Amino acid sequence: QGDLFYQHHRRSATYSDYALLSPFPPLFSVFGQEDYSQNRFYPRVGLVYCFNDGPQVRLAYQRWLRPSLFSSLGPVATAGIPLDDRLVMRGGELTRLRGQFEWEYSKKSFVSAFLDYKEVDNKRFSQTPFTLNELESLAKLRPRRLGSLASDDMLEFVNTPEYDEGKIRSAGVSINHLLTDKWGLFSRYVATSSENTGTTFSGNRVPYLPRHIFALGATWVDPSGWYFISRMVYRSIRYKDEANLVPLDSGWSGAFDLFWQSKDRHWLLRVSADNAFDKNNPTQYTAEINFRF
Repeated sequence: QGDLFYQHHRRSATYSDYALLSPFPPLFSVFGQEDYSQNRFYPRVGLVYCFNDGPQVRLAYQRWLRPSLFSSLGPVATAGIPLDDRLVMRGGELTRLRGQFEWEYSKKSFVSAFLDYKEVDNKRFSQTPFTLNELESLAKLRPRRLGSLASDDMLEFVNTPEYDEGKIRSAGVSINHLLTDKWGLFSRYVATSSENTGTTFSGNRVPYLPRHIFALGATWVDPSGWYFISRMVYRSIRYKDEANLVPLDSGWSGAFDLFWQSKDRHWLLRVSADNAFDKNNPTQYTAEINFRF
């Protein structure tokens, strides 16, 4: 697969400076306008090779400028490997090379492994405006990802962490196994090495990226509409800020999600918990009832 995308990105900001103690701030204000515009072609190249006995290998090279928009109408995957927008701020650039191995070695077992290299340039301090705000309110309009504990990246932040630039190398392996028609188990390990390559905090680690992540979980599904998933995740020490002055303790964190959905999908009942046993965050409990019409 070969793709070539033309992307245009523009930022503009208006600044107003005035004396806080002035009785008439608008009369003494000084307004400034700054703009930034970027036009560039971004290539993506991918390859998938399937062996006769079932395993397959995926390779992808991706260059991408994360748009200011909330979503995209264009393709978001290369050879089955989706773009990773978790560590790229809006307006930032991603250069990525990833190799991935997948094998369904029995009817009930699936294993995958990957090597991933990323270069991220968030253009945070070198250009003005520095960053674009995340659209948290619009995120509520996204489709609900119930039972996603087995599929997410196990990183604990919601909005993209703030840092200038970075190089991120990671490798991981995961195993999924069906015990019965209703019960499944999964495990995952990811090793990560990160380096801040910005001008201010060069050599520091990228925020929220532990060197080691290990997860164990179980899933239960019933034809009557019940779904249960639980997960325990171990994260080694990591930092909350770009300056690496606020460490987060290593340790385990638990979560579960239990919900029931009617066959006509009108009713949804859900109970969940997050950050159980976590040393750095309080446990969060959620209970909700939804009716669709």
